[in-house]
Amino acid sequence: MYTMYRTCSSLMKRPIARVYVEESLRTLNTSSTEIRKTFIEYFRAKGHQYIPSSSVIPHNDETLLFTNAGMNQFKPILLNTVDKQSRLSSCHRAVNSQKCIRAGGKHNDLDDVGKDCYHHTFFEMLGNWSFGDYYKEQACHMAWQLLTEVYGIPEDRLYVTYFRGSEQLNIPEDSETRDIWLSLGLRDDRVIPFDGDDNFWEMGDTGPCGPCTEIHYDRIGNRHCPELVNRGDPSLIELWNLVFIAYARESNGSVLRLPTENVDTGMGFERLVSVLQQKTSNYDTDLFTPIFEKIENDLSIQPYLGMVGRDDSEQIDMAYRVVADHIRTLTVAISDGGQPGTGSRNSVLRRILRRAVRYAHDKLDAPPGFLSTLVPVVVDTLKDAYPSLMEGQDRIMELISEDEEKFLKTLKTGRKVLDTAMSDHTHSRIIPGDVAWKLHNEFGYPVDLTCLIAEEHGFNVDLTAYENMKKEQADVSGLLTKHKDAVFNIGSLFIDSLNKMNIESTEDSHKYNYRHLCTQKYEFGQCTGEIKAIYGELDGFCGSVGVGQRCTVVLDKTMFYSNEGGQESDIGKFKTKDGEFEVRHVIRQGGYVVHYGEVTDGEISTCSNAVQRIDEGHRYGCMLNHTATHLLNYTLRHIVGEPIEQRGSIVSPYKLSFDIYLPKDMTVKRLSKVETLCKELISANLSVHTTETQLSEAVRMDGLRMCKNEEYPEIVRVVSIGSNTGQSSSVELCCGTHALRTGDLEEFVIVDIDQWRKGQRRIEAITGYHAVKALENVSEFETGIAVAEETFQCLTASSDEQAMKDLISQINTIETRLCNVEDHATPKCDRVRLLGRLQATRKKLSQKLDKLLCNMVRRCQI
Repeated sequence: MYTMYRTCSSLMKRPIARVYVEESLRTLNTSSTEIRKTFIEYFRAKGHQYIPSSSVIPHNDETLLFTNAGMNQFKPILLNTVDKQSRLSSCHRAVNSQKCIRAGGKHNDLDDVGKDCYHHTFFEMLGNWSFGDYYKEQACHMAWQLLTEVYGIPEDRLYVTYFRGSEQLNIPEDSETRDIWLSLGLRDDRVIPFDGDDNFWEMGDTGPCGPCTEIHYDRIGNRHCPELVNRGDPSLIELWNLVFIAYARESNGSVLRLPTENVDTGMGFERLVSVLQQKTSNYDTDLFTPIFEKIENDLSIQPYLGMVGRDDSEQIDMAYRVVADHIRTLTVAISDGGQPGTGSRNSVLRRILRRAVRYAHDKLDAPPGFLSTLVPVVVDTLKDAYPSLMEGQDRIMELISEDEEKFLKTLKTGRKVLDTAMSDHTHSRIIPGDVAWKLHNEFGYPVDLTCLIAEEHGFNVDLTAYENMKKEQADVSGLLTKHKDAVFNIGSLFIDSLNKMNIESTEDSHKYNYRHLCTQKYEFGQCTGEIKAIYGELDGFCGSVGVGQRCTVVLDKTMFYSNEGGQESDIGKFKTKDGEFEVRHVIRQGGYVVHYGEVTDGEISTCSNAVQRIDEGHRYGCMLNHTATHLLNYTLRHIVGEPIEQRGSIVSPYKLSFDIYLPKDMTVKRLSKVETLCKELISANLSVHTTETQLSEAVRMDGLRMCKNEEYPEIVRVVSIGSNTGQSSSVELCCGTHALRTGDLEEFVIVDIDQWRKGQRRIEAITGYHAVKALENVSEFETGIAVAEETFQCLTASSDEQAMKDLISQINTIETRLCNVEDHATPKCDRVRLLGRLQATRKKLSQKLDKLLCNMVRRCQI
């Protein structure tokens, strides 16, 4: 049976389709999957575009450790820096469920997880957005209708808040929002004003901001308690926050009105599910109970009871919550490209994993390897919303098991160090900072784990001393040095300034304007563009910059390739009537191509025409190696015959690096087959085709390869090798520059393959002149080794000791040069073979030398 609900169509700016909802969804007991689906479908029916969740690993936003809010992927729209080619550029209404992690950085819930029944490191944020479309009235009406009519939440359980206003910000009370809520039937004692701490949202120290209105839910009901709103009472919780972005915070602290009005809403999914499933805790919902049941059944322990604090004296329930929350975080983060390890982001994941291991091991008595067995349960609960989780399940389990095994080996040893420290400081009850640092540096103990164990035994940790030691170590390691080209760190304010100056996006299609003359010969030509903006290292935005000064330059059109798709940017120069500018690096941001470099002659100024010339050798090397990367990707899948996952690539003029996830070992025999097939494709002199098409059309092409977690624009370039139909050829989405025929690569050599983590491999290869030189090196080493082998054959029992030692030294020298891949590159397969010959000769020589020395000793004894 279906029931039609009221659409509020009179409030919308465009026609709205009639929407239906299943009668069962009007009850307060439904599955989390249906709750999420209902939210998305409701707003899609209201004219919103569904935008899939972005990765929790923000690959394109270095300001974030993790995606921590639904608005993160929409920041370019709010900051007015969105690339005109992006699918977001035409988005006016959006809805999604965003995967989020809050651990580390400014928003950090890690230390609180487990201690109560509502903190999480991983959560989902439901949201709807309007970018210059509808505003307060429609946003409030839709939110109220969804909660009360669709989800069936009783109106007498809800309170709302609004912004009281601020004299300091010179922003009046948001009486408009108050009146909207009153018009919807709320009593005035349920519409409550609050100041900026609660009801004024800001993206950061600068940037978009605005008043917000929050909807709060009373878990108990049958009472009137407005005094509990925003007081941290777990029985009256914030459910949904509607932000009205109409202002921008300037660097001087002032707040200015924006020309457009936007809406950004966020509702915690886990909290909503707890409300609709009539649970008092997020951990009692069907998002967590399957994990708890798996833990209980597999470990044969008491069931989860939801106890906290003193009621959970043995911390069994706390361990349940920690393990369940953390395995959800790890599963999603690893699936999206993160992995426990070093570095700011990966070290946080390692902290999360090791915190989960410690609670599972110490509190739940779980055996080694248990944590990874929970991954399939997490995948099963989230697969409907995020189907990509199913693709990498085995790899996620392997990575978790590997790091768990390593940590368990050091856990006991490190615990002895901590126990000794507690024994030595029973009077002060303070663990010294150097002990905490030693546990972190030598035993892999995250400092929060040390603090946790110490707290359980009534101790504190001297965190000030710990942080000082950490900083000293960073200084020694050179981790705090500043990049000499720090001026090139282009921020959103730079892009926003270009927009305010009405500078159009850069036309950069000229980077693809080159033609094939004959084998290994290309014509790149020139491009002339007008200088639209200069940002000097010393003067900021300015009209001109003189010789010796570094700056960034924006042109109306350019032929310079920006640093994208793993390919290094072009370098080169451009000339104006008054000067010359050397381009050292190029990036693309917000639709603008930004050239960084130094004025090498005269001066350059805005409104001048710049005649551009790229470094053709640099570009040509990148073209060869980028095409080779596609050939390598194709041949790996063809030869290996197993699921492999591309994790990234780096293309420079000199070599290429290709990162993959490969479960099984890559044998020398397999590697040789991959290299041979690449050579065959080069010898075939196949044509390389590029076409532009809609992303929706491209994804339907046979054999198309796409990088997981990569953000693609609406119009994409498809690069096909050997066929423009995609049949029996390499077909990838790629914005890079490529050779136009595979024969231009001339040669292909796999120089090395490293396993830097279980299943994680990096293949390095070279092409063209560098590959030809590597093959010549093989011949040179072959000759040297043959001479050494011949010399060995000429040695007799009567040969003197020095001759044998000289030959060993000669063999060692050859081996050292052979292993020096940077200076003497050789194919990996040949290098393994040649090293084998050297080692065999040295072994025989050592045996002959030992025999000679023994004979000499015997003669002396006689």
